[in-house]
Amino acid sequence: MNNYVLDTCAAIELVDNPNFLSMLSCRLDLKNSTIILCSQMIFEFHKNGFDLDILVKILESVQTKVDFKRCTYKIHQKAIYLESLCNSLHSGDSEILAIAYDKKFDLISCDKGLVNAAKQFNIKNVNPHMMISNIDTKRLRTSYFATVKKVIQEKKKQVVNTPSTLLKPGQKIIWRSFN
Repeated sequence: MNNYVLDTCAAIELVDNPNFLSMLSCRLDLKNSTIILCSQMIFEFHKNGFDLDILVKILESVQTKVDFKRCTYKIHQKAIYLESLCNSLHSGDSEILAIAYDKKFDLISCDKGLVNAAKQFNIKNVNPHMMISNIDTKRLRTSYFATVKKVIQEKKKQVVNTPSTLLKPGQKIIWRSFN
């Protein structure tokens, strides 16, 4: 049994895509776990036009306990401190991260910036978009694209160094060369 803090982007994915929760519950064993929905996440969720009751019903369908936490003064101060140490954090994400840090819960987020900040502060985190392959695609893409770029540059050099077989203006075709 693990405990999690849910970020807004992951909550939106859960409501938008019913299969998203199935994938999460297969990989994380959400049964009998507690998922915290903090006041900042709820504010952002409502601001984007989503209904909290639907999210709670979806989460409870896999027998998770949903807990609501307010961002207290202590959490707010911790969030400001975390923001001062990490430039990629903004005020909303820092409060969600501060709750995960304070409660020692794992963070579920699809926000790469928030996941990177969680790694920086040694907060265990889950990026559902990365769970599909367990591979950091950014690293693979970088080496792949570097290889492709190198091959393309080599081909361009070969094209520049080979003499052109096209006729220049004023040249005539010499038919006897085809015999």
